[in-house]
Amino acid sequence: MGSAQSVQRQPLAGLVSDATDETFEDEVLLSPVPVLVDFWAPWCRPCRILVPALEWIASSFMDRVKVVQVNTDLNRELAERYNIRGLPTVMVFAKGQVQRSAMGVRPPEEYVRYLEDALTL
Repeated sequence: MGSAQSVQRQPLAGLVSDATDETFEDEVLLSPVPVLVDFWAPWCRPCRILVPALEWIASSFMDRVKVVQVNTDLNRELAERYNIRGLPTVMVFAKGQVQRSAMGVRPPEEYVRYLEDALTL
């Protein structure tokens, strides 16, 4: 197994993008649509369980929301800024602010409720 920097992961059907310490503001905070952000790490087994739900949500809400992943091993500034204490942590941002947050794997329907609430803002 390589270092966290050399770990490559499969893109999620081109629907889920990556955000970094450098791109987070443009990708998430300045987004005109709500953004579901998955804070994850390559070594996190529960994070892998979340992948199919992220793909489903991204395809179901296409053009109405964004789904973004942040590798906390490579983007420690963001992990510290948002006080990430466990993985996976999912946050929904709308208008540059955290609207909802959940740690651990939750049913996809819960994330959908978070996004639906954010779409009404």
